[in-house]
Amino acid sequence: MGRIALAGCPRRLIPAAVWELAEMADLFAKGVVPVAGGLLDQADAFLAACLIYWRERDRIRAEEMQKRR
Repeated sequence: MGRIALAGCPRRLIPAAVWELAEMADLFAKGVVPVAGGLLDQADAFLAACLIYWRERDRIRAEEMQKRR
């Protein structure tokens, strides 16, 4: 997949809910959960969204590393 040229501010192009998910997923990866309790207390939809977010983030990072070689 090639680079995508943005025609504006990413904060305006990407919905607020996506930014919120990214922030919560990053906190979750550091051990801060959005709902009190442990892993089993988190909503299935949130856990699935985190997995999708992390996989896509990691794929993009790996792609960027390949381009730098």
